[in-house]
Amino acid sequence: MSGIHKHKERGERLYPKKNSSRYYILSLLRLVNEEILENIQPNSTMLDFGCGNMPYRRLYETKCKYLGVDFEGNEDADIYFESGKIPMRDNTVDYIISTQVLEHVVSPEEYLSECFRVLKKDGKLLLSTHGHWKYHPDPTDYWRWTKDGLEKLLSDNQFETTHTYGLMGLAASGLQLFQDGFSPNLHYRFKGLFFWIIAYLQVKIDKWNLYSRDASVFFTISQKK
Repeated sequence: MSGIHKHKERGERLYPKKNSSRYYILSLLRLVNEEILENIQPNSTMLDFGCGNMPYRRLYETKCKYLGVDFEGNEDADIYFESGKIPMRDNTVDYIISTQVLEHVVSPEEYLSECFRVLKKDGKLLLSTHGHWKYHPDPTDYWRWTKDGLEKLLSDNQFETTHTYGLMGLAASGLQLFQDGFSPNLHYRFKGLFFWIIAYLQVKIDKWNLYSRDASVFFTISQKK
């Protein structure tokens, strides 16, 4: 994948087009990250754990040092895992951001343990993962959570959740699942219009609500206990 293509994809995840199949949920995720950004301490260090193409890097690097860690082969990453571990000392970073990664890891407990290890004493974990969502292996897809279940998982692994956003409520999530199930049957010429209509209805029904208990994505802010 060329550098130009990767940066284009990153930009579209941050500012999706209205005829994108993920317009509404990606827009909600940007709003949450913009809200969090206001409280990020200047000159701090943020680690993107399982970074992919780091769509939120351009937001956070305006206030902090932003590093991405991933498997070898991801040319965007700054650091590569060594034997499945982050090659950093304990108590090193101020923030860890994890966006749509947890559902893909074999052991959420081991993942969160590594987050706990490298965070400083008062460090914060910014973590988003799925509630209602289609199967999407990358290369696997293991888990889905409720709000209560995700908060319990974090608590059981020594994190105190201080804030939970629930993005895309039940009706809007139903539209998303209908779209993803029906769109493969559409001719490609009609897909953009179809996605635009679904996004329009999601906005009207959901009204940019960031606090649904039944949600497609939960975004938590947690601190080391």
